[in-house]
Amino acid sequence: MKDTLAIVGNGFDVAHQYATRYSDFVANCNCPAFETFRNLQTKYHIVDDSPQLNWYDFESIINALTLKWFERLIDVEREGNDKERKDVLRDIGRMNRIFDSIAKHLKAYISDVTSTNNGIILPSIEVMVDEETPIISFNYSNIAERYSHSVHYIHGSIKENHIILGYPVRDEPDVIEDEATLFSKDKLRELLRFRRFIASKGITPLSHKGKRLLRNYNRQVQFLFGPKGDTDDDFEKLPRIMQTFLSTSDRFDISALLGCCIEEIRRLLIIGHSLMADYDVIDNILDCASNLQEVIIFTYSGETQKDIQKKKKIFQGRNLNIKICQY
Repeated sequence: MKDTLAIVGNGFDVAHQYATRYSDFVANCNCPAFETFRNLQTKYHIVDDSPQLNWYDFESIINALTLKWFERLIDVEREGNDKERKDVLRDIGRMNRIFDSIAKHLKAYISDVTSTNNGIILPSIEVMVDEETPIISFNYSNIAERYSHSVHYIHGSIKENHIILGYPVRDEPDVIEDEATLFSKDKLRELLRFRRFIASKGITPLSHKGKRLLRNYNRQVQFLFGPKGDTDDDFEKLPRIMQTFLSTSDRFDISALLGCCIEEIRRLLIIGHSLMADYDVIDNILDCASNLQEVIIFTYSGETQKDIQKKKKIFQGRNLNIKICQY
């Protein structure tokens, strides 16, 4: 079914009876960084007002923390308080180490809880997805491969031993410190593209050469996504493999991501994804899928009408036939 594109999120894995909710992870991961994470939330007045936090809520907290940090930095610099400024500057290092630690624990946790194939195949999905159907997975597990041989992991995967965990794309303040944007999903996706590129050329990302190239490209990413919108160094002075990547790779090319022609897609399946957490990617797909006619949103027993309407609202104004389907 090459005219169908499926987008799967964490609800997909949950529907296959894997404990991959945010609440499952927090309760079972034994990650000591969470205590410091909560202390920083208190320090920067970030309130959890949701009775049951989900992954989007967690990502939103990362977003709020980094922005509150930047606001506080501006305040202490305006006040001329050097002592507190040093403390605030130390905080961003703490935040980034915490985010990194949580991501590493998450990778290990997902690897563990999804390591056993429970054999579950959902007929409601199987009837719409075959082995040729392209799937964009925002998950790290390989559960989607039970249905298709064409799964594209937009946030990394367990089998790659690398995952992305960060805050949703936002309009960054013009003078925000780079250290406060290291966990931008936009930047992390670009680093992942380069990581995969060098791996395709036979360079192991964890090798000495691979790590050096990734450090170099991480520096370039800060400029590519900054006001300049270009690399920092003279292009000709960049490593040859980086020149090749920048010259031949387009991060906005959805067809290249899918390995198929996006114009051929006529039906879009939303399976277990809240959409808002990765709205920039969803919006890009919708803009490029010029022949899209139908959207089928999978829902689970107990999902509120309010949440379903939020998802449907994403597609308003695009002249699409929108259907709701139970798992």
